[in-house]
Amino acid sequence: MIQFFSKRFNISPKTERMIFNAGLLVTLISIVFIAVILAWLWQPSKVITIYNEPIPTLKEAANVGDTIVFKIKYCKANGSTGNVNWYIVGNRTVTLLPSYTDVTPKSCNTVLDPVALPPQLKPGVYYIVWQVTYPVNPLKIDYTEFRSRDFTIK
Repeated sequence: MIQFFSKRFNISPKTERMIFNAGLLVTLISIVFIAVILAWLWQPSKVITIYNEPIPTLKEAANVGDTIVFKIKYCKANGSTGNVNWYIVGNRTVTLLPSYTDVTPKSCNTVLDPVALPPQLKPGVYYIVWQVTYPVNPLKIDYTEFRSRDFTIK
């Protein structure tokens, strides 16, 4: 094909070689680009696994303003940093809690997570929902949602 154009447009052998090398370079870069995209698409994306959902509390009931402690058993597949949004859900209310960043390293662990109950909550039955988002790579995001068992605020 190059020879056809080199005869038709009177291209020198040196220019012909440069065109060939440029075409080869573009082909190799395209192959590498496609390989990276496919690797990102097939990369496992599950970052965290919760083993005791719904998450149990150490006490079934607490007073407004008290701290309630959750016992979370989890395995984190890698050290990704994730954004955690969480809220307390009641019979007729949803109370957003301040979001935070999960920076825990790769591990399997059981942690006690104390949560201060906001003073504006009314007596009733509640549970907490955690929504965690981890960027796995530029093409994938791992979204995990888990909740606690019901607890009572007196």
